[in-house]
Amino acid sequence: MPGAFGELRRLEAQSFKQDGMEDPRIAAALPAIWDAYVKVADPGALLEKSMQEDGSMCLDPPACSNVNPYQSLVHWTAYVDTGASKTVAANGDTVTPRYAATLGPDQAQAQAAIAEGHTLYANRSVK
Repeated sequence: MPGAFGELRRLEAQSFKQDGMEDPRIAAALPAIWDAYVKVADPGALLEKSMQEDGSMCLDPPACSNVNPYQSLVHWTAYVDTGASKTVAANGDTVTPRYAATLGPDQAQAQAAIAEGHTLYANRSVK
């Protein structure tokens, strides 16, 4: 269901606000649920995954172990392929060149990440 990942995140936030702490069952289940939403190319899951991997969601950069510019570009590319971003549609994609630059001057790695992102979207699970 398109947009379902966003609803899951809202429920998680609501649970946190109500209890004053995150429900450990939700925290334990969220990585597997998130991966499932990425596999079906849910736009919210892809965008959030890309942001997590580029470090923009990291509050303490030295402690962040999940920063991965290559995977960030993969997930960003799949997100763009979903067509969900009105900003990208209206203004063009300015993020891909920025992410590609973080992979260094040899653009082969960036091109591989972009190709992988297109493949992720094209082969998304529909189950």
